[in-house]
Amino acid sequence: MTASEANAYYEPTNNQIVFPAGILQPPVFNGSSHPAQNFGAIGAIIGHELTRGFDSDGHLYDGDGSRRTSWWTPSTSAEFDARAQCLKDEYSNFVASGEDGSPLGNVDGNLTITENIADNGRLSLAYDAYQKRIKSPEAVVPAGTNIIEAETNQLFFIAFGQTFCG
Repeated sequence: MTASEANAYYEPTNNQIVFPAGILQPPVFNGSSHPAQNFGAIGAIIGHELTRGFDSDGHLYDGDGSRRTSWWTPSTSAEFDARAQCLKDEYSNFVASGEDGSPLGNVDGNLTITENIADNGRLSLAYDAYQKRIKSPEAVVPAGTNIIEAETNQLFFIAFGQTFCG
């Protein structure tokens, strides 16, 4: 991946998430935007990649990037498996549609589980981080972005949704 690409990825063998300079540009990140926009956009992308380290593939790598059977305790593995199964079941009930809207068949939640975990984790991590940030004493809102609090939550979710527009 080149530095100008607007993408990000998790590299398990180096235990790192990579964000080339291209993704750290508007509209995904803008230092003069309201924090809600940045947390909703780049924060969600960071959350997605961070979650990869703990999905059904990522958890097989330790802190040094070495592949292991698992470094989790048996109870942690059992809890993960139960929660992952819940997502597999949920996504397996979704019906994919063709361009004309005709049903193509059910999604296979077993095939999409790593992406589903990352997509669900991205929103939780980004929104929790945003809520902590706006409640911190150091929180600064850029000039010209006077928005009431209820609207900032909407702005977060609008920015989050826009990351899916390509």
